[in-house]
Amino acid sequence: MSVLFDEYQKDINSAKTSVDFISSWDAIGGIKDEEIKVIEGTESHAILVGIKENFISFKIDQNIIRGGLILYSVGRFETYVKELVQDICDRYVKKVGEFDKLPKELKANLISYTGQVIQDPKKYGHGDRGVQSFINILSNNVNNVKPCDKVNTECIIITESNLRPKILSELFERIGATKVIERSCAQASLLTFFETDSPD
Repeated sequence: MSVLFDEYQKDINSAKTSVDFISSWDAIGGIKDEEIKVIEGTESHAILVGIKENFISFKIDQNIIRGGLILYSVGRFETYVKELVQDICDRYVKKVGEFDKLPKELKANLISYTGQVIQDPKKYGHGDRGVQSFINILSNNVNNVKPCDKVNTECIIITESNLRPKILSELFERIGATKVIERSCAQASLLTFFETDSPD
């Protein structure tokens, strides 16, 4: 799980540095010609003039780039949460090693969401081969073929709307993890960050 978080953090830090770069790039437009003229004849002058010319010709709209980075960050968070749910589910299945020993709710959700994906695979980004694989895996699961080392975690993480708190909670509930939002909000680090002593 820490590997998933490390990758997520790395990608979010990359988005942050991109915002910093855009802000720095915008500062180039504020450099006055007379300020550059002071170092005329040097290599730095030629480089700076070239950068400023590029700045003018590129006409970068910061709002579009920043908006894109916000969308990327939201999408990356959703991907991280789904990867986390899959990872927890996979680890649990490997530990138990038998479909019949999985919690009743998890088994029911694996069957239900696999059925949902099979009915309309393209809607969830899967092809015919994926469907056949899901059917085979589910067949092995319900017939309690041992060892059970694979379930259709790709199906159990499908969502049809953005990961608002309610949807996020429901996603974890599918694998038996309840009250994820409430438990997260009670963490000391989160309360400290928001400078409050109330999880609400």
